[in-house]
Amino acid sequence: MSSGVDTRPVPVSLLRWPRTRDLVTQYKGILMYLWAHPEQTACGCYLFPLDATAADLSMSSPSLADAMSEFQRRKLIDLDQVTGEIMLPDWFRWYKPRTPAACGAVESSIKKILSIDLRGKVEKAYRSIAPSWKGKEKEKGKEAAAPRAEARAPADAAAAALPGGKRRGVRTSGIVTWDGTDAANAEQIEQQYDATTIAAAVAALKAAGKQPVPGLVELELERSAVKREQAEKERQQRDREQAAAVAGEQRMVKWNAQADSFLQSLDEAAHAALLAEFGEWLTMHNKATFQFYRRDGLQPKSVQIEFRKYIHSHHLTQPEAAA
Repeated sequence: MSSGVDTRPVPVSLLRWPRTRDLVTQYKGILMYLWAHPEQTACGCYLFPLDATAADLSMSSPSLADAMSEFQRRKLIDLDQVTGEIMLPDWFRWYKPRTPAACGAVESSIKKILSIDLRGKVEKAYRSIAPSWKGKEKEKGKEAAAPRAEARAPADAAAAALPGGKRRGVRTSGIVTWDGTDAANAEQIEQQYDATTIAAAVAALKAAGKQPVPGLVELELERSAVKREQAEKERQQRDREQAAAVAGEQRMVKWNAQADSFLQSLDEAAHAALLAEFGEWLTMHNKATFQFYRRDGLQPKSVQIEFRKYIHSHHLTQPEAAA
């Protein structure tokens, strides 16, 4: 730290904190990068370019978004999905500006925070180490003069330009872009998918607390396509099973009619002989059903089913062959 206003301190014990020690190795590296990020400011809050950061770390944007969600859950970062800014809640535990220049850098960067929620948190954290700072009171007159609604205007209308000319924008499709590459990718997505499908993907990402940048939108669209394909396969399988069930019921009706017709053609002696023959067959092939037959005769449904099967297999032509 050669400069009095160096803004990228990384705590040497960062990876030993209770909230970080059980993170996977990749997430530990990402967290350290967030502390020393190129867009980092003196107050520990900055506009976070998801796709650009993913490229820096040689990983996909969806994977980085998952890591950010885990960091937020562990209270290692605060994230404003509307403005695209992140804040490191522990920043002022480690970065304590001592010189007027360093304090000026902090106070200047606080004024540039777009998120009202994050600005309040940063101001509170900074005041804990600089109790004489009156930043909020200094701006009180300005804030009172401006309408409250204007202070909470959508970030896409008030977003500041990032270094390198990047600016947060929201297309009519709902896709968030930061640079020309994002815009080109978003346009390709809009040409490939209809507006309703894209809107559903954007809504799903927002509901999950993620920014609908092109990379995440494309991944969500692919996931949705896979889900629709799987749902269609399941529907077709259900249709086949239903058709097979209907065919089975029709076949059973036909079998029953053939068996009943055969039984009606028998005289009393032939009928008695058939029953004796059936009982003897049951003792050798289905002892469980035989117990029901011996006790209740042909009354149990399971016995009736076996009886008709026996008639077809021993006295009638198979229905498939007859058909």
